[in-house]
Amino acid sequence: MPIKIKSNNEQFICYQQNDGLILAKIFEDYHTLFKYSGLLEDEILGLKKQKLLLENDSKIWEQNAENMKKRGDLYLKEFEMQKNLYNDLSEYHQKSTKYFWIPWALTAVVGVGFGIALAIN
Repeated sequence: MPIKIKSNNEQFICYQQNDGLILAKIFEDYHTLFKYSGLLEDEILGLKKQKLLLENDSKIWEQNAENMKKRGDLYLKEFEMQKNLYNDLSEYHQKSTKYFWIPWALTAVVGVGFGIALAIN
């Protein structure tokens, strides 16, 4: 049980422990208390800022991950579009080369025909 003692405008609290008294000074120096409370407020503000920074870092990390996912999806879409375009072009090329010989054959037939016609005349 604490015992209060006053001496020279200073208050002390004594705690009785093991056959003796332990003195604990009560601060009446408001400047010291104000300074101490300011330090505590600064520490609390620092911890709050650190918490906000950690939350912002996690939000930034999530946003970067989402952006990377979107970028990957865009690359995948672009790759799929290029693949489809190449497939379409190759199909068109295969269709166009299927009858590619016909104009050359007609040209050859016409040339041979003119050659025979000129040879006969």
